[in-house]
Amino acid sequence: MTQLNHFSLDVQKKLQNYVYALIDPRPDKQHALKGTVFYIGRGNGDRVFQHEAEAHRGKAHGEYAKLERILAIERDGYHVKRMIISWGLTTSEAQVVEGAMIDFLKILDQGSYGAVWNNRMPGYHNDDQDQAHLPYSTVEEINDRLAMPPVSLQDLKDQHIGLVTLGGSSDPQDANNYQLLGRAAFNSDKVARRSFGNWVIGKNEDKIKYLLVVTHGDYVIVGAFRIVKPGNIIDNPVKYQRRKIYWRDSPTEKGQPLATNDYVQPVTEINGIKVGPNMRLTDVWFNAQQSGLNVVDNK
Repeated sequence: MTQLNHFSLDVQKKLQNYVYALIDPRPDKQHALKGTVFYIGRGNGDRVFQHEAEAHRGKAHGEYAKLERILAIERDGYHVKRMIISWGLTTSEAQVVEGAMIDFLKILDQGSYGAVWNNRMPGYHNDDQDQAHLPYSTVEEINDRLAMPPVSLQDLKDQHIGLVTLGGSSDPQDANNYQLLGRAAFNSDKVARRSFGNWVIGKNEDKIKYLLVVTHGDYVIVGAFRIVKPGNIIDNPVKYQRRKIYWRDSPTEKGQPLATNDYVQPVTEINGIKVGPNMRLTDVWFNAQQSGLNVVDNK
């Protein structure tokens, strides 16, 4: 399995706060162990992956032993094993779980105790963990299970598709990409605000039938729209021989909605292929911009 170094945005949203363990996978033949837990931590986002990056940059104050162990593991030809112990937690819940795990490991270490599991009942898990059947897992396993199902861009055949890629936004009124994830946000006004406006398209590429709105980098599909009636197309022959397409009656009607059903119709399928909600686009073969519109002609 490929070594993971990043959780996609959709997985980060599901994980929320989590508690994790770093494991030295080198066998301890003296104690007949397959490996050793050497660090317990908590965080969100990509926190679990940051320790190895810190080790590669150089030692951090007060954490030399942890970082040196990471480098030693790699020098011996191994990789640090990262386990998510509990997830879907609030900040305070993660603090309690982290503290309990650290204290438990101190009991085992200082008392030279082993551990044999004789509990008849499994430990308590929150609803998200139970539904995903993932009480604890490696970061690779949990990412595979929680990641949104993929849809291939190449499967959306025989359609002209405008792919709107959302990077960051400087407008404080805009929802950020993280807030656009999930069933409730799909095709919402928040998505429309970020994705509809004045887009420059190629001179002969005004036959777009569908628009897909995706987050930059992870390509999570947050919006899908069928073009019912294109907005005004303004010729701009001087600059790049291109046109600007306005998804309003005119570029001056700022008081009008950014997108209405008169111009686009929200959809969840294109050519019989489900595209949302909670789907991730794959096979994006061009270098999509941080923010912008690319036209994909599958014909």
